[in-house]
Amino acid sequence: MTNWFITGISRGLGRALATAALARGDTVVGTARSESFSLDHEFGILHVLAADLGVQGSAEASVTKAFELVGAVDVIVNNAGFGLLGAVENASDQEVQALFAVDFFAPLRIIQTALPHLRKQGSGHIINITSIAGRAPTTGTAIYAAAKSALEALSMGLALEVAPLGIKVTAVAPGAFRTEFLSPNSVLRSAAADAVYSETIGRSAAAFETADGHQVGDPELAAKAIIALADSANAPLHLLLGSDALTRAQAKVGRVIEEMDAWEPVTRSTDFRDDPGTSDNAAGENEEARSPLVSNFIEAARSVFSCARIDDPTGSVLGDVFQTISSGRPISRAGREMFPVCALVEPLLDELERTDERLRDVAQALRPLLPHIGWKRRQTGKNASDNFMGGHATGMIIGPGGAEDREDVWIGMTIMGPNVRYPDHSHPPEEVYLALSNGTFRQGKNEWFDPGIGGVFHNPPGIVHGMRSGDAPMLALWFLPILPTPTWN
Repeated sequence: MTNWFITGISRGLGRALATAALARGDTVVGTARSESFSLDHEFGILHVLAADLGVQGSAEASVTKAFELVGAVDVIVNNAGFGLLGAVENASDQEVQALFAVDFFAPLRIIQTALPHLRKQGSGHIINITSIAGRAPTTGTAIYAAAKSALEALSMGLALEVAPLGIKVTAVAPGAFRTEFLSPNSVLRSAAADAVYSETIGRSAAAFETADGHQVGDPELAAKAIIALADSANAPLHLLLGSDALTRAQAKVGRVIEEMDAWEPVTRSTDFRDDPGTSDNAAGENEEARSPLVSNFIEAARSVFSCARIDDPTGSVLGDVFQTISSGRPISRAGREMFPVCALVEPLLDELERTDERLRDVAQALRPLLPHIGWKRRQTGKNASDNFMGGHATGMIIGPGGAEDREDVWIGMTIMGPNVRYPDHSHPPEEVYLALSNGTFRQGKNEWFDPGIGGVFHNPPGIVHGMRSGDAPMLALWFLPILPTPTWN
C-alpha cells in the first residue's frame, strides 16, 4: 500500500486522484480548505487536513501533520492551485502575490519541510502538478504561466539535488481537463483589459468563457496516469497529460529549435575570440596548423569567386569571410557521422569534375574533406516538404563543429535529395551562396529563381529564404561572416 500526501483534494484532479488511490486501498492524507470536507470511500484510509495554503505556515504544518499521521509518506503531490487570467498590465500586486503564494511558494515550503523526512526514509516521490501553460503559454495566461513555469524549473533543479538520495521528482503538466478549473472557484480574472488588447486578451477571454465543459481531458484517466507514474520504477522528470498538451509542447519545442538555429550565429558571436595580443609568430604557427585539405578548399573557392563578376554586397561579404580565415586551425578527426542523404554528394562532385572546368577544383578539394565535415539536420521549419527530414543534411566545413572548428565564420554545404523543399528560415548574418547543382531559391516573397550551376547570389541580413530541389539532388555552398562586432537586424 502507498501513503499519499495530496494538496487540494476537494475538487478537480486532486479529488479524482485521492478517490483513485483510496479505491485501491492506499492511505491518503489530503488538504482541503473546509474542515467538513470528506470523500466517500469503501477502501483505504483517508485523513483530511483543513488548510488554506495561501496562509503563511499552513503548508509546512499540513505536511508535518501528514508524517505524524502515517509515518512514512511515499508520494507527495503538490496539486492545489488556482488560475489568473487577463492582461499582465491589469494584474494587481495582490492578485499576483496570492497566485504565487498558492501555486509556487506553498509547494516550495511543502518540499522544504518534507525533505528531511524523505532523506531519512531514503525514498519518496515528489510530484508537482504544473500546467502546459508553464511550458507553452497561451494568450491571457502570462501570470499563471509564470507561476507554473517557476514550479517546472524548481522540479528540474530539485531532481538534480535529490536523485542520489533515492528521491524522485516529476513535473506533471496537464492540458485542459473537464474539471472546475475555469469556474470562479478555481480561477480569477484580472480587471478588464484596455480596448487595444481586443485582438489578444479579448479573444482569449471569450475562448475561455466557452471552453468550460468542453475540455478534452478526463480527470479520472489523469488520476490513473499519475498512479501509474507513482508506481513506476523509472518515473520521468517531465510528464504531459492530454493530447492538447502534447500538441502545444511539440509546437513550442519546434519554434524554440527554429529560433536557436536562426540565431545560432548571434549566440556564438558573444564568446571570446583569440587573444588580441597574439604575436605575429603565433599567427604564423596557427597558419601552419591548418590542414592542406582545408587550404586546398579555400584556394579553390577563392579562385571560383575571383573568376566571376561579383559586385557588392556579395563581394564585401566574401572579402570578410576570406579575411577572417586567413589564419587556420587544426582539422577535425575523420570518420564523423554522415546521414544517408550524404551519399548523394560524391556523385554530384563527380559530375562537376567531368563537366565544369570552373568548379572542378572545388569538387576535387571537397571530396577528401567529406569525412571531416560536421553534419547535422534541421529539425523543423515552415513550409518544408514531408520528405525534408530524411531528404537533407547540412555540413559545416569551416565553422562551429566543422572540419576546421572555429566560431568566427561559417562555411558549409547543404545537400538535398530529389524533390525536397527546405523550410523558410532567416538569420541575422548575411550570406553568399554558390550553387554546385541545379535547384531553385527564393528570397522573401519574390519569385523562385535558379542561379544555375556555379551561380552566386547574396542573401541580405534577416531575409526569409528557402530552397528546393527538382527531380535531381541539389548541392550548394554557403558563406557567412560572423564578425567580432557584427550589426544584427
